[in-house]
Amino acid sequence: MKFQIKTQLNLGLSNQTFIDINDIFIRYSKSETNVFFNRQNEINVIKNIIPFFTETITIIDYGFDDNNFYVASKFEKKFKHLNDVEIDDKLIEQVIMIIKKFHQIPIKNKVELFDYEKYIYWFYNRTKNWIDRPLEITEIDKCLTKLRNKPMDIVLCHQDLVPGNILIFDNKIKIIDFEFSYLNDKYFDYASLISESFQNDQKYKNIIFEKMKFDTKEIEQVELWIQYQNFLWALWSNYLYQETHKPIYKTIYFEKIKNIK
Repeated sequence: MKFQIKTQLNLGLSNQTFIDINDIFIRYSKSETNVFFNRQNEINVIKNIIPFFTETITIIDYGFDDNNFYVASKFEKKFKHLNDVEIDDKLIEQVIMIIKKFHQIPIKNKVELFDYEKYIYWFYNRTKNWIDRPLEITEIDKCLTKLRNKPMDIVLCHQDLVPGNILIFDNKIKIIDFEFSYLNDKYFDYASLISESFQNDQKYKNIIFEKMKFDTKEIEQVELWIQYQNFLWALWSNYLYQETHKPIYKTIYFEKIKNIK
């Protein structure tokens, strides 16, 4: 490793995290996730973000160190994650505004369009052992067929709005980690926020729909992406449990399975 490490942290699932001797936060990729993340796309996303989006932690350096990808950023100490604070209408509105700003980032460096079918089949086709009942390919195909027939509003999407990627400071909110960011339908991010950060809670779902002034078709679009993400993250967690046998992936798998309708 090119960095002189002072402390190893235990943050996130897809990467190793460290503090170096200069108090720089290092996100360093893991071998089991390198196979499905497009790191060149992440580089291009970061290049687009840096000049136009201030609602993130300052990125100092990024690139490859041998076969691993890293992102070095300013080490922030005084913040809480979204799931560590009391959620109210004002906070939800602030998060929505950050998502809207992210969607408005102009694309100066090429970012790939998210291939939602290819991504989900990548995990399905590499599944050898199921944690529980196998997911039926016909169930997944029904969801994909509905998505194919929907018009999409393509923007730069974050796509992984879990509580750990939403940082709350005293008077501002920042989002981090762009390894899963692609061009995609903007409703994917609202689905991600609802399903990942608010566990599909109808109360928070209604607040988001009301503040966004979504009509019936837009709500249907968000619900469809929630269904897709339940399939995707169930397959993702099943694959990673298969490869690593880490219990956290089994926990995530069952969380997603119970939400598949």
